[in-house]
Formats: sequence, C-alpha cells, structure tokens
Amino acid sequence: MGPAPKRGGQGRDHREVIDAVTFRFQTGSQWVHLPAKYGNWKGVYNRLRMWAVDGTWEQGSPR
Repeated sequence: MGPAPKRGGQGRDHREVIDAVTFRFQTGSQWVHLPAKYGNWKGVYNRLRMWAVDGTWEQGSPR
C-alpha cells in the first residue's frame, strides 16, 4: 500500500472567502447554491465556521 493521499491544499484567498460569505448572506441562498466562482461551498462554510470558533470575526480581520 502506498502513502496516504495528501489532504487539503493551498486554500482560497481570505478575500475570496469573505466575498463568498457576503454573497451568501446578501442573497439568502443556501450554501449548496453558492456560485462556482467562489469555489467549493463546503470549504467556504468550513472556513467561516473556523473563523467564528476561533474569534477571528471579533478581531476584525481574518488570520
């Protein structure tokens, strides 16, 4: 058996994620209907969730 495949990757620019989150809340759409230009909706949602848990939003800017 070979090595485990790499998980994760470079990730999206924080500004792109913020644009995606802004789009989602301005339109009221569901996460699964996020336009493809914003990338995988699960990745955007997970980063938003991570920022909420670690207090990033309270600090005023993403880490």
